[in-house]
Amino acid sequence: YSGMLHPLLHFETLLPTVAMALWAGQLGGPQSWRLPLAFLGAALVGAVVGALEIDLYLGDTSLRLSMLVLGLLVAARGRVPASLGTLMACLFGLFEGQIQTYDPETKIERPFLFIAGAGSSIGLILFHVATRVVRYRAFWVRTAVRILGSWIAATGLLVLALEWAGGR
Repeated sequence: YSGMLHPLLHFETLLPTVAMALWAGQLGGPQSWRLPLAFLGAALVGAVVGALEIDLYLGDTSLRLSMLVLGLLVAARGRVPASLGTLMACLFGLFEGQIQTYDPETKIERPFLFIAGAGSSIGLILFHVATRVVRYRAFWVRTAVRILGSWIAATGLLVLALEWAGGR
């Protein structure tokens, strides 16, 4: 499937991506496109670094932490300075990309085709969801977005707790 389905079929990839898009949509204005663009760019850089087998030692815990932090930001409608938001998007995007392609035990057959497919899919998710959140400003939509953020945060917390308790 050359990476195109990877972000859709792996929840540890999908949930941080959706949370970033929801948060960017909540912030609106220029942040609604800057954050997804920073996240996507950093994910592509991280994926290339991982495909070149350079270990940044980010581990699966980084994705779970990004789920937790981004989910909490969405649930609380958190606002941070634009530069900090962009830095967070880059950091979480780097986690996302590195984890997708770096695995010393398995080799992706065509890594750059995989990266192109995964990048396309992540970009579609980011910009589609962020645009929808910006566009629909009804009270029930804002509430649903915050509830979804809380569920993403709870999922991140649960998986982190299971990992730390030795359940993985």
